[in-house]
Amino acid sequence: MILDPETILQARIGAYAAGAGTHLPLLASVIAIARPGGVFEIGTGHCSAPLVAEMCRAMGRDWHVADHDMTWLHNVDDLAPLARYELLSPVSLDMTPTPWAVVFIDSSPPLDRLSVLQKLRGHAEFFVIHDTDNQGGDLADLLEYFKTFPHRYDYTRMRPWTTVVSDTRAYPCAR
Repeated sequence: MILDPETILQARIGAYAAGAGTHLPLLASVIAIARPGGVFEIGTGHCSAPLVAEMCRAMGRDWHVADHDMTWLHNVDDLAPLARYELLSPVSLDMTPTPWAVVFIDSSPPLDRLSVLQKLRGHAEFFVIHDTDNQGGDLADLLEYFKTFPHRYDYTRMRPWTTVVSDTRAYPCAR
């Protein structure tokens, strides 16, 4: 079901105006430098989805979008057939063993970011996690878990902050 294009457009404009796209500079640069492979966006959004869709199209990457809320998935209908998307639950994360170039985590409960990161660790070169300075609930545990990665960079030029972690290589722009 494709939603009204004008409604989606206005929602995307509002999201940018409200500052919801603070993760875009880091996310775009990580996708640009990551090894070949797909991008898995967990928790789709008005700001990230159009960017990731166009970057994947330009770079020949697969784009997989997952969310626990079907309404959010319908917000990317106009970007299909670029995306393979699915309704996601914590259990279904166990069935996504594909090695990804980038996993972008911007989900909300019931898919808390820490459990998503733990379940998918080892299946991506880079993980980009949005809202790493203002999450409720699991933020302290998430920040503690970041310490277990050999490579971490916090993008703090805009709030809310965004973090990239990797087991395999450092984000090259980290200074």
